[in-house]
Amino acid sequence: EVPPDSITEGSVKVESGTIDYRAIAGTLTVGATDPQDAMIGFDGKYLPDATVDMNAKPEDRPATARIFYTAYFQKNPAKNRPITFLYNGGPGSATMYLHMGAFGPERLVLPQDSAHQEGAPYQIVANEYSLLDASDLVFIDAPGTGFSRVYGKDAGKAFYGTDPDAHAFDRFIRCFLSKYDRWNSPKYLFGESYGTTRTAVLTNLLQRHLDLNGSIFLSQILSF
Repeated sequence: EVPPDSITEGSVKVESGTIDYRAIAGTLTVGATDPQDAMIGFDGKYLPDATVDMNAKPEDRPATARIFYTAYFQKNPAKNRPITFLYNGGPGSATMYLHMGAFGPERLVLPQDSAHQEGAPYQIVANEYSLLDASDLVFIDAPGTGFSRVYGKDAGKAFYGTDPDAHAFDRFIRCFLSKYDRWNSPKYLFGESYGTTRTAVLTNLLQRHLDLNGSIFLSQILSF
């Protein structure tokens, strides 16, 4: 069973003023192919007319990825507010660092000299530098990282690798835009480290379905 979304509210003070927001921590399930993906609903379950043998053992069913995200939506936003999809790299890294270390409405307090902080408890403060000042934000954990999980037959082969990874993000973003009715919003990608490589491949895939307004590359690694 897919756990229900967790929905909370908060506010953060940034340079332009105080932003009230709604935060959603949830998952979206995507398939390993477009035809399979089209048979999966927003709740992660196959649609009634799906041609999948649900009597098969879970490990023998077609591969799926349950992708975890944390989204921040400004309350009472201006018309045509942008939305930005953010992810760290690795490969194999969850998006905790961009989320809690840089651009979310709350951040961890880290030593200013970049020394390693030895142990908990860690202090969390409002992030006056949050990108929520300019855009709604969606932080995405790649399949198999953070709270994202892969299931089914040959799941690793289906989602691990340059192209399979980008296809999973492509399907996630299109599903997210449909679930939250954001197809008409200005859309941006924000990748860090290997996430810049992902962004290059993902931009190429997404242009089959939509026009991006921009792609942002942080600590780019496009030449290995």
